[in-house]
Amino acid sequence: MKNIIIFGAGSGGSRAAQNLSADVRVHAFCDNDKRKAGTFLNGIPIILPNNLTDLPYDEIIIASEHYEIICKQLEQTGVPSNKIRISPIVMQAAGSSDTPARKESNIPPHLQPRKISETCKVRASLSRFCIGDGLDVGYGGDPIVPNAICMDLPKKYANYEGHPQHLHGSADNLNWFKDNSLDWVYSSHVFEDFEDTQQVLFESLRIIRPGGFLILFLPDEQAYRSHCKSQGKPPNHNHIHEYFSLSYVKDQLKKCDNLKYVHEVFPSNIYSFELVIQKLR
Repeated sequence: MKNIIIFGAGSGGSRAAQNLSADVRVHAFCDNDKRKAGTFLNGIPIILPNNLTDLPYDEIIIASEHYEIICKQLEQTGVPSNKIRISPIVMQAAGSSDTPARKESNIPPHLQPRKISETCKVRASLSRFCIGDGLDVGYGGDPIVPNAICMDLPKKYANYEGHPQHLHGSADNLNWFKDNSLDWVYSSHVFEDFEDTQQVLFESLRIIRPGGFLILFLPDEQAYRSHCKSQGKPPNHNHIHEYFSLSYVKDQLKKCDNLKYVHEVFPSNIYSFELVIQKLR
């Protein structure tokens, strides 16, 4: 488990904490505001910069738009530059404001924010359904919870945090598992890449025990394409279905009478949706 300190004990720091991978623990928040010292944010203590030397940590993540000043401040207090990173939240906030976004290319390589997985965006919302034994399909190096069985393609499409991969294969053939063998299956931004959506849904449901959950975080294709256009980026060519959406997925399951929808969110994180399905029998 990696211990980190987040510099910035405000809304940016809180959001940065939510977007961390499962194997990271926030040891403390740090802030220059002396009024915050000794208080707590999300149950985690807030310290002043001069207390940093008293704490063990692997990395300091800056969650403030004043990151240039803070970087210099930290280096002047003896923090090694290779232990300082900038949160992607900072870049997202800059890009959505009325002021021109700072370019990551202008930031020294050792301070570049690490790209975050899609799973990071919904861990706080969806990990509560991941109780017991479960499978993360297409985990991309960042499982929804640390104890997940991690499955991906033989050659991963993405590798955000480098968590070990246990199984190598495809979401439409979970041959390692018997029927009704797991408590949950989670997948983020994978099922939209399959021609036969129904088949890949049924394969996940097959291995879930009665009472267990299929937990999905997937893109709404039209919202996703609009977002890509607004960012001047091409959409992912692996997305097969032009009108992939929450209603599309539910339509693929309309003939199943043993399912219950227990959680639905759209939109989620700009262009995606959340769906949690309980298998009743």
